[in-house]
Amino acid sequence: MLGLVQYDDFKRLKKEIENNNKERQVSHAGDSSDSEARRKKLAKLEKKRKSKLSFAFDGDDEDTEGVDTSANESSTKPSRSASVLDGDEENSTTNRKRLKLGKDPTVNTSFLPDRDREEQERIENERKHKEWSTKQEEIKAETVEIQFAYFDGLSHLGSVKVKKGEPVFNLIDKAKQQFQAIRDIATEKLLFAKDDVIIPHEMSLYYFQAHEVKGKFGLLFEFYDPENQNQKRNKNDVRLGRIVTRKYAEHNKHIYPCSKWELYDPEKDVLSRLESLANAV
Repeated sequence: MLGLVQYDDFKRLKKEIENNNKERQVSHAGDSSDSEARRKKLAKLEKKRKSKLSFAFDGDDEDTEGVDTSANESSTKPSRSASVLDGDEENSTTNRKRLKLGKDPTVNTSFLPDRDREEQERIENERKHKEWSTKQEEIKAETVEIQFAYFDGLSHLGSVKVKKGEPVFNLIDKAKQQFQAIRDIATEKLLFAKDDVIIPHEMSLYYFQAHEVKGKFGLLFEFYDPENQNQKRNKNDVRLGRIVTRKYAEHNKHIYPCSKWELYDPEKDVLSRLESLANAV
């Protein structure tokens, strides 16, 4: 006996205590294993919820023990079908972006700002303007023969060659050299009149041709080929331009033809044209 308890009883009690401890440990281990299993199951469900299209087989083999690491590595890699699907999604997204950036060729977009179109239009307008300017300079450089009459009550015929771009002052200055009576008179004191219009010295024949200025009997200047005999003028032609001195025009302003003459005014001519257009409408 050992104290009040026999040795055999002590061994039996000790064994019972050890068995009870083992049972409690086993029970605790079972509870821990169940808790871990539930935790993994919840984690798996959460992962599936977040990635509905996921084809990865993560965690499927976690419940089993002793699985090869190569199997685990292969399970973490996406399947071929998932790669193909991801590629299709990328291609679809790219196509959608391209469609958004493009234009519908069937829709009229001419009213929308277009830098390329505007630049092309600018270049085309510059080209046309350059061509027009070149053509106008060629017209101004053309030499024409103007038939006229020095008028002092009688008509003294003459002709002079000038360029269309030259001012009428040059025409008068060349024309007066053909007549002794006015050769020494200053050009500023001479007038050039046609139909019922006195042509200002600073204006050119080109201006009247380009603007199609009309007098009482039609266009003030119609240029003819001097080699064509049928187009030559004579002293009885009322459309023949006349050169007179200012003194003569002032003294005879109450007598025909000076009584009909009026200095050409570009602004008045424009207003007259506008009135004619308004009446025509």
